Amino acid sequence: MKISLPPELESAVKTASKSAGATPEQVVLAILRERLCAMPSPSASEGHLGSFLEGFIGTIDGNAEALSERSGEHFGDELERDRADHEQRARS
Repeated sequence: MKISLPPELESAVKTASKSAGATPEQVVLAILRERLCAMPSPSASEGHLGSFLEGFIGTIDGNAEALSERSGEHFGDELERDRADHEQRARS
């Protein structure tokens, strides 16, 4: 199916696709799914994982531990430990 868009809609789709890092087709498909389908079901070939998980991202079922808090700090600490371990092994 091919759909012709008036210039103002085409411009809006292109702007949305640039800001989403997606193709215009992916943006239009996502909007149509959201409006017309009860449950989105894109296949892996139609987009990336972020598109597939849209609407589900940010929800957690299970442990209430805040795993994402201070993740950059934790990552830096782990890098520092790895570097120290590597230097210690190099000296041995």
